[in-house]
Amino acid sequence: MSSTWPVAARSSTLFLVLLADPRSAEVAKQALAFMTDLFATPDSVGSLMAGRVEEGVGEPANVAASVSILAGELIEGVAAARD
Repeated sequence: MSSTWPVAARSSTLFLVLLADPRSAEVAKQALAFMTDLFATPDSVGSLMAGRVEEGVGEPANVAASVSILAGELIEGVAAARD
C-alpha cells in the first residue's frame, strides 16, 4: 500500500495483528465496521464531529476531509493486506 499518510500504513499493519489474534479479532472487526460507518466520507457523523472541534480556530471542513481520508486509507490497507 502506498499511503500518503505513513500513520495509515503503520496502523493497517497493527490492525492486522489485532485481526489475527483470537482475543481481539471480533472487536477489531467491529472497529473497522464502525470506522466505515462513522468516517467513510467527510459528511459522515464522525468526520463532522472531528471537524467541529476546529470551529473558531481552524478549518472544520479540512479536518473532516482529512480524517475521512485517513480512515479510508486504513480500511483499504487492511482490506488489501487480507486479500
